[in-house]
Amino acid sequence: MSRNNFDKIRNFVSGTCDTLHRTSVHPTYYLDFLLCLPTLKYLSVLHNTRKQELLSKPNANHKVVNEYLDSLLFKMPEDTYFEKIYELRHESGNGERLLKAFFNIERHYKHGQFYNVFYRIEGQIHQLSNQDLCDLLEYLNNLPISLEFNSSYKNMMKDLSKYLFMIIERNSHEYRTKSHTPENIAKLLATLLNPRPNEEICDPLCSTGTLLATLGEYVRKSFGDSKSYKLYGQDNYSGLAKINMLFLAEDNVIIEDEDVIYHPKLLTYNSKELLKFDVIISNLIFSQTSWEYDKHFAKKDPFNRFYRGLPPKSKKSYALISHMIETLKDNTGRMAILVPNTVLFGKSKKEANIRKQLIEENLLDAVISLPIKILSLSPIPVNILIFNKNKSDNNILFIDASKDFIKISSSQNDLTNEHINKIHHTYTTKENVIGYASLVSINDIAKNNFNLIVDLYIK
Repeated sequence: MSRNNFDKIRNFVSGTCDTLHRTSVHPTYYLDFLLCLPTLKYLSVLHNTRKQELLSKPNANHKVVNEYLDSLLFKMPEDTYFEKIYELRHESGNGERLLKAFFNIERHYKHGQFYNVFYRIEGQIHQLSNQDLCDLLEYLNNLPISLEFNSSYKNMMKDLSKYLFMIIERNSHEYRTKSHTPENIAKLLATLLNPRPNEEICDPLCSTGTLLATLGEYVRKSFGDSKSYKLYGQDNYSGLAKINMLFLAEDNVIIEDEDVIYHPKLLTYNSKELLKFDVIISNLIFSQTSWEYDKHFAKKDPFNRFYRGLPPKSKKSYALISHMIETLKDNTGRMAILVPNTVLFGKSKKEANIRKQLIEENLLDAVISLPIKILSLSPIPVNILIFNKNKSDNNILFIDASKDFIKISSSQNDLTNEHINKIHHTYTTKENVIGYASLVSINDIAKNNFNLIVDLYIK
């Protein structure tokens, strides 16, 4: 991030937060303003830029251009442009004009892809005075957004995304999400999965969309800027991911709302089968919550995802893992997920039985133990489970990477590129490394009651 962009982003964030602090808006809603206001400005700039490009052509007329934009891009009347709203900022009605603009985006952007994204900010705007909203528009106006190739602000939206989601990571208890994944962990997962062009990639717990964006970036950097992949995600609240994808210019993405266990939305055209993916990536660290367990749920599930059994009421992780396994393609399907230690050795008979079956079916490829304090605000141990639907042997690789890290602060550790490369090399070569990695047969794991704690297998 350039110093110029950083300063302007910081001024926008601090100014917006200072303004909201003077109002009755609760701090948990600040992020909605920080995300939704730049979204309005970005889409206004995008729409107006494309319009001016078309109008500059010989014999162009407004009616034809507007009809073309409505069909190709999205409908955005000029009175909902940020520029028009800003021009009228000193007149009454700021709230109504902003609400109209947000409603228009929800209704028309990409066939409803932004539906329900702005409902939180829409509920808070009424608490702000016209002057408060005028102040917010001033700070937003000073945040330069341009689509020009030679503009120093071309990457402003990407830089803004990085800055805001860093705030989410550091204050996840405030922002409805506890599963934003640190940058270097996301990079490690992408390296291990090695997504390629023409592959379909999914995160069924996509939260902020960081993992999906990282895999998309990996494909582009590794294969000549190719964008021939497809990203899919689902989350109870998909607004964060949808806005993040917009900021990062990830346009080949489909993100759905609702809980993936009870209401899977990523389905085939006739909605009778689950979509299958080449690559699945997800963060299950905070998914060990209770769920609406029903002993008849497995029998009623129309997609037969839980034939291995259902985990207990207090543990949802293996229900999620079961769903993900059933959405992997048979020949190319591979999956990397972040899990806590309890997923590796949970003593519940129901969990143990599911874990046993996954191992006996030879779906588990590797277990990697990561350092503690690798996640913001959480000191718990973290592990990576890698599954593969097309394994070439009957072994599972265990890697103890828990001692390799750099200390960022007393509460935060991180991985370097050297650590990431070491893990990746060991995984791809399947080497036995004394004190670090061991390739273990399924029979030997069975002798330990299918316990997957890495310490049991590293010599």
